[in-house]
Amino acid sequence: MRAATALLLLLFSAITQAEGMGLMTINAEWFWDENPPQEGHIAFGPAGNPPTTKQVELEAYGIAQVILRADADLVALTEVEGNTAASRILKYLPSGWSLAFDKGRDSATGQDVAILHRLSLVEGTVTDFPDAYGTYQGERKRPSKILGAALSTSPLVRHL
Repeated sequence: MRAATALLLLLFSAITQAEGMGLMTINAEWFWDENPPQEGHIAFGPAGNPPTTKQVELEAYGIAQVILRADADLVALTEVEGNTAASRILKYLPSGWSLAFDKGRDSATGQDVAILHRLSLVEGTVTDFPDAYGTYQGERKRPSKILGAALSTSPLVRHL
């Protein structure tokens, strides 16, 4: 599994150098929203207490500032609670940014992953790779936080 990840990173690196795109990943460290029901576990405050709206907005703003300072075009965002939480970051980014999201399969923590981007999404390509498996200590496992999408630098991409 590590070899496949390294290969993908090298491929992304080669693509970004050729196209001049900026890629980054951000571990959002349990970025949950304040709206019930809370999925999985949350990190703010005592167990069972959701974050306040102010905490969520400050975190979303902070993540957006990191993205803007890095001048990234695509950001892999991990450890978020759903589409609603990830979407909060978009309001602090300039127009043209979008979100690719598909519910994760992490039943223990409820954490999801998302892709923030300012590229064109090829319609129908967002996937959680349902057939992806790896082996860990002799046991077959499915990755719980995995997401992919086809993106293009073209202004408009249609998948027929």
